[in-house]
Amino acid sequence: MTRPAASPALAWLRDARWLTAKRAAAYGGLLGLVSAGCFVIGVLRVIHDAGPGRATDFLGFYAASTQALLGEAAAAWNPGLHAAAQQAVLPSGELPYFYPPPFLLLTTPLALAPYKVAFSVWMLLTIGLCLFALLRYRAGPWPAITAICLLAPAAVIAVVTGQTAFLITGLAMKPQLGLVVLPALVAARRWRTIAFAAFAGVIGVLVSGIGLGWASWPAFLSALSHAASALHQGEIQRWQVQSVYGSMQLIGVPGGVAMAAQVLAGIAAVLAVLRVCARRPGGRAEASAMAAAAPLATPYVFVADFTILLLPLVWILSEARRDGFLAWEKLALLAAYVAPALSAYFGQSFGMNIGPLAPLIMLAAVMRRAAATPHGTTKITAAMTSVDDAAGSTATSPARSAAW
Repeated sequence: MTRPAASPALAWLRDARWLTAKRAAAYGGLLGLVSAGCFVIGVLRVIHDAGPGRATDFLGFYAASTQALLGEAAAAWNPGLHAAAQQAVLPSGELPYFYPPPFLLLTTPLALAPYKVAFSVWMLLTIGLCLFALLRYRAGPWPAITAICLLAPAAVIAVVTGQTAFLITGLAMKPQLGLVVLPALVAARRWRTIAFAAFAGVIGVLVSGIGLGWASWPAFLSALSHAASALHQGEIQRWQVQSVYGSMQLIGVPGGVAMAAQVLAGIAAVLAVLRVCARRPGGRAEASAMAAAAPLATPYVFVADFTILLLPLVWILSEARRDGFLAWEKLALLAAYVAPALSAYFGQSFGMNIGPLAPLIMLAAVMRRAAATPHGTTKITAAMTSVDDAAGSTATSPARSAAW
């Protein structure tokens, strides 16, 4: 029994054959102009000669690093002392600090440089690490992939705020975004990876304890309770919290109900990742599933954190470059790419939050692609071979469209 043919409008959306490589470059160029403008403004906000500019999240890292350099690392998790350290650099600084001691040890050398120089070094190093990780996927020509990654709305916001998002994407450094990792590694039976991660964790605790002082760990753990209260008591602007919890709080849902919904969303995200990883489709597919699910599994998610979705994006692009796009895949990737910008705009302008939409779309796309890539390989048949645009062929399989 054959399926009825889709309507022309539905086929236009499903296959997105209108989104050719040339058009993608043109549309991306237009979006890139806006993103590049925001990128430049964000950098100038910090390094402009007229003054140090407005406070960014990097100020919190820098102030904590100065405290650590002075031998007062535990004070980084004391809100009053940390705010004073920030205000010594910028009068408006009052950002909280909730990162673990190994992260503080990593950033401490930045305090040896002036604030503007440290900011520049931080962004260059973390962006370089992120690009090094993403370009290894060979999703396309490196200039194009570099532009896609650097000018992604979430990435631009990460620069504007001086956030850790590029480091997260390269190294998965933010603890709350790693809630799906251990269950996924167990499901995929990646015992060596688990052993290495456990060993690295122990070394991180020991080295940071010795380097910063053992008082840093109790101070960090006690600060976590303040992180929870900051979220529940509204110390953080509600539109900034891009999780399921934040979305529901923004529309007036009681805190307990919103948190229950967040827990259910987190469980569903973990189960989705387990379904992917249990089949062992390959390390890159498994990492992409974890990255896509991470923002759904925690209530502590901000727009810049969606930079982590670049990892599954480049993996899907690399698979599509070889085997062609699945139905609806181009449209899904486009929606997930621009959704963080829309969520930030809607949140500030209308009090609406569509933050969970981007990771939800990306997770669904990863699950479909991983299912089509058994054990890390995709069987390429004649029906799945990419269209030879130079020859003008338009024959594609029902399930897949041309690479571009």
